[in-house]
Amino acid sequence: MTRERRRPMSVLVARGSSAERLFRQRNRAIPEAIVPGIPPTPAHDLKNHGGKTMQNLRFMNFYVGAEAWDAGDTTNIDKALAEAMSDRNLNNVMVQYFSGPISSTFDGSESLPGPAPAMVSQGDVEQLVSTLIHAKQVQRP
Repeated sequence: MTRERRRPMSVLVARGSSAERLFRQRNRAIPEAIVPGIPPTPAHDLKNHGGKTMQNLRFMNFYVGAEAWDAGDTTNIDKALAEAMSDRNLNNVMVQYFSGPISSTFDGSESLPGPAPAMVSQGDVEQLVSTLIHAKQVQRP
């Protein structure tokens, strides 16, 4: 017998209904996991639904279509993203998913040659990442 995995549903229930009470009972927060200063309401709770997580994140920015990017813009984006991903308050929230400390390391950025495409699909991104891994410009986690 296989165990059924529960997945969140996008549903709307009537306020005060038995369906709402049942949903809230099943999704209660663990008091020890509540971040100080945030009221323990379901709207503020993080939930790990079993997806993959990275306790020690390493990341890079790749700017597709180098010709389209202003150097000042890429510098500002790199700086802002690196600061956001290592923000103490954000990490204090994210640590709820893990049993120990977490980290975030920015490995810089690289501009990819050529013009910027008019549109980029998920398939385009997957192909680009595959190409970068094959060319050893990035490492598979």
